[in-house]
Amino acid sequence: MGLIMRYAIVADDDAVSRKILCAKIRQLGIFPIECSDGERAWTTLRDNPEPSLIVADIDMPKLNGRSLIEHARSKPSLASIPIVIVSGSVRMGEISDLITSGTCAFVPKPIDSANFALHVEHLLGGKKA
Repeated sequence: MGLIMRYAIVADDDAVSRKILCAKIRQLGIFPIECSDGERAWTTLRDNPEPSLIVADIDMPKLNGRSLIEHARSKPSLASIPIVIVSGSVRMGEISDLITSGTCAFVPKPIDSANFALHVEHLLGGKKA
């Protein structure tokens, strides 16, 4: 029986936020694939087997987080993958719109890594890799 590695796509144009998110994901035993914009994240999602998780900022160049969610939810193999949105520019009313469009959790910036980890563990069934 082969080893199955869980991985997450982490899309954020802010390098500091991306590093914080990736470090926490690594601590949870999940391999992060870093993407500096939404277009790179979408290309990575199209070209790789199903990730365990997608983490995305809303305001990114080339393809924003909302469009990334729409693209992911339109592809059958990605339709049920948990998506966590991290953003410092979303208003309260927009959070419910994000949840309706397919986001599973919202984490505000600045990122509280413990809160982020709780969301990820909950979405992945409380299991570390």
